[in-house]
Amino acid sequence: MTSRPHRFLQYLQELSTSGRWHEVAALEGNAAGGRRAVGTVEVVAPGRSLREIQRGIRLVLKWSVRALYLSPLLILARSVLRRAVDTAAGDMATVVFVVLVVGFFVLLNLYIVWSVIVHFRSTGRLAVRPPFGDAGEDRTGRFPHGAAGASNAGGPGAIRVRGVVAHVEPPVHGSVDVVRDLWVIEGRAPWRLTEAADFAVLVEGERPVVVQLATAPVLIGVPARVAVVDGVERMSPGLNAVFDMAPALEVPRAGSEGQWLALAAGDEVELVGTVHGALADVGRFELGEKVCSLQREGRTAAAPYRGAAGEPGTLVVATPETPVWIRRL
Repeated sequence: MTSRPHRFLQYLQELSTSGRWHEVAALEGNAAGGRRAVGTVEVVAPGRSLREIQRGIRLVLKWSVRALYLSPLLILARSVLRRAVDTAAGDMATVVFVVLVVGFFVLLNLYIVWSVIVHFRSTGRLAVRPPFGDAGEDRTGRFPHGAAGASNAGGPGAIRVRGVVAHVEPPVHGSVDVVRDLWVIEGRAPWRLTEAADFAVLVEGERPVVVQLATAPVLIGVPARVAVVDGVERMSPGLNAVFDMAPALEVPRAGSEGQWLALAAGDEVELVGTVHGALADVGRFELGEKVCSLQREGRTAAAPYRGAAGEPGTLVVATPETPVWIRRL
């Protein structure tokens, strides 16, 4: 990690309800103590299977109501059949009419009872659904199989690249990490703590892609289970100067586990983001108030890469409006 990493503490809070999924607003904390919405996180609504059954009962009930609309025709059919055929045939029309009416009221009562069950079983807390699975599978749908290389990812300015992570600032104490991500999804107040540095992705045969982080990127990989206290301690010193971590580390939460991911220089990744411009020379360029230079593998921090005539690069910026998704390969 660099001497000036970005730090994002995101509190996951319910924003709205939409069908099967609930959307959760991710709020970013900063040194000034302010918060702003920085995106959404998907969470699983409890009682999902019960709701599926409820929808099935509602569909059958809907068709039974439509059948009742036509039931008066059975009375006419009964009279016609009794005169044209026999009394037994006419009585069959009566039986069908009774079955339709009784069936409707059975379904109506079943739907009412089942709706009460769904209500009480669905009032539990929401379960946060991270963008990655236990085996590192992608849950965002941003990384279809077979997508590789530099290409348009869909939408104006969107880009998809595959390459190797590199530093754009000299790392401190030999640390190779560019992103450290801790998800604490258990409990009533889930949160996510991210520490990251601006970095680059070296794409074979293409311009290097420099990633500037104005918000936390979405990192997808195989998570490791860690104690919450241990995960926080893995971050760079001085975290408490930016965030008040006392509420997050209070007992018994401090003894619970979180999911840890890290991204380091040299890792192969696939990245989806939005192009914000171009860089004239990746050997020396400005990101905000910082002067950066691409650190190639095999080059020391004191001898960053500099092309003979300046090597151009592509700038991707992670913002709430233009998120960056990274899948570690």
